[in-house]
Amino acid sequence: MVSDVENILEDRQEDYGDALPNFRKIGRIWGALLGIEDIPPFKVALMMDGLKSVRLSGNPEHKDSWVDKLGYTSLGQAITEETIKRCKCGAWQDLNLGCPTCTLIDERYVPKGESAK
Repeated sequence: MVSDVENILEDRQEDYGDALPNFRKIGRIWGALLGIEDIPPFKVALMMDGLKSVRLSGNPEHKDSWVDKLGYTSLGQAITEETIKRCKCGAWQDLNLGCPTCTLIDERYVPKGESAK
């Protein structure tokens, strides 16, 4: 099943690009639709995993949903690491709030007052 997950993640990467900016866009749209703040990318991964869990509770023999669930878990972990890595100042505290001293510019967290380079 691990090779199935790796294959589907590679296919989706080719089709849709990097997961982090895509999940950030999804979180922005979901937040707007719900009338709340943007949903952080790692929570988008958790929510998609939750969707697959609900589907599996109705049909636990559907292998694709198990593969997708593992894929979202893998993406959530990778997104968390990548988000923290993109913070230049090292003051990262909370994935829900972002970095308290940086601004998101061109998919990078840059200390306030600096430009993305």
